[in-house]
Amino acid sequence: MAGPLNSTGTVAAVGGVGYAALTAVGVAPAPAYAAIIVWAASESASPPGAAPLYVASGIAECNPVKTFKPVVLYYLVPTFALGVLIAVGAVWVP
Repeated sequence: MAGPLNSTGTVAAVGGVGYAALTAVGVAPAPAYAAIIVWAASESASPPGAAPLYVASGIAECNPVKTFKPVVLYYLVPTFALGVLIAVGAVWVP
């Protein structure tokens, strides 16, 4: 497999390894699983694999870089941070 993957492909490719790594360092199984799912859910807004954002930029006739900057700042960084907070136990997972 090559190139950016969708969330299903991402979890299939690295989910098991990520889960094993997180649980090996002491993360409980449920938060480890939840953190991996949260991190994988951001795939559609992650450059360079965000085809919908490229298409939307083309339709709006704007520079894709101007689209990615706010997406990274307001979506990807908080999503990554939420996954970290879940993994360290700061956010409760039922």
